[in-house]
Amino acid sequence: MTLEKFQEHAALIMANPNLSDKQQEKKIIQLADITRFVEKYNPDLHIVDYTTPVNVVEREGNRYGILFCDSNILFESQNNDVYLTNPYTLEISKRALVIQELWLVFVEDQCHLSLKPFLTFLEKNTLNTLYNKIFFLNYFQSVIHELK
Repeated sequence: MTLEKFQEHAALIMANPNLSDKQQEKKIIQLADITRFVEKYNPDLHIVDYTTPVNVVEREGNRYGILFCDSNILFESQNNDVYLTNPYTLEISKRALVIQELWLVFVEDQCHLSLKPFLTFLEKNTLNTLYNKIFFLNYFQSVIHELK
């Protein structure tokens, strides 16, 4: 996505009267995350929708849902994200958005030397069964690791 296109989408988010300041901030971050992910993982992916918690991208007629998760969730005592670990919510989203696969992307803005905490979190929450692919994205270093 070009910078001009990103700014255009960001302006639409900021102009949305139905979003609070906090919601606008989350949507801008979500837009930045999906833009960086597509740019680094596969530029052939086309961003279809970033307005729902599960983002939608498309390639060659196949639609994929991507849920971005701030890596800080690993260090929180309680997870309040209803999408992350709830199989029913994920399945409803998958059907409503007409997606073939569901991907999870942990987004990190710091330098972690080890992927072990992420792998432990995946195992502890049995996320391997809920997602077709799972990634780790270091946003500022533009590095992607495929964890599943």
